[in-house]
Amino acid sequence: MKSEYLRITKLLVFYALFMVPSLAFAGEGDEFCYKADLESEGLVVGVVKLTGTDNKYTLEVEIEDFPQSGDFEVRLFKDYYSDFLAAVITVDENGDGKAVFQIPYPDPDFKVIIGDSVVSGEWVECEMPTKPVQAKITPSVLNLRSNGKYVTVKVSYPFGDETPMYIVIVVNGETIEPSMVSVSSNHIILKFSRTALQENCDIGDNTIIIAFKLGELDVELSETIKVIYEGEKMEQVQAKQKTKKGNSKLKSNNGKSFGKKTNKK
Repeated sequence: MKSEYLRITKLLVFYALFMVPSLAFAGEGDEFCYKADLESEGLVVGVVKLTGTDNKYTLEVEIEDFPQSGDFEVRLFKDYYSDFLAAVITVDENGDGKAVFQIPYPDPDFKVIIGDSVVSGEWVECEMPTKPVQAKITPSVLNLRSNGKYVTVKVSYPFGDETPMYIVIVVNGETIEPSMVSVSSNHIILKFSRTALQENCDIGDNTIIIAFKLGELDVELSETIKVIYEGEKMEQVQAKQKTKKGNSKLKSNNGKSFGKKTNKK
């Protein structure tokens, strides 16, 4: 009796894994990658790849050496009750085309149909594409007449890799440390003093170095930030400041030279 119970349990588990797609594949929130060949009349004409990360499901379709050119509908077919039009792919005169778009399906339990003749084959697991470590500065244009308090730097890195540490920015040889740091699973948000950055920047384009350690590696990424003074050219502003300082000194000297009464004998 016990052995019969175990046999039935194993059969149920097997059925759940291979007959119910939502249990057979990665669940929501997990990172995954599946790919399948695109076939037309027995020939492989491209590849389709399904990736999932951060609850976003991305379908990448690539066609090569296709005998036709033009715009073709990309449909996701599960059954006759769920034929989903995902997007349109454009194939150029060389027979090549590529499209990337978001879809609502987290599991590769559908066929990709392009036009009237291209159908995806069997899905197999693949490695997640490696994303390079990237940095982005916001805003990318600093207006000296604005009163913002911080400049934001976002450092993105591949999921599961070492977390970047000791992040600073360097501009014109001056190092600025962050005022605030927020760490997520695959990126870090840093806030830097806008005043400190502006004081070390020149009017126009400035190269900002984002320097940090990633494991044992010293990493430096560069971004460009533009500094402007909207309304007046900076040269005019600096000239006015010099004139104002000169006039204040002249008035002070005048007070000393001619502000006193003299007694004539």
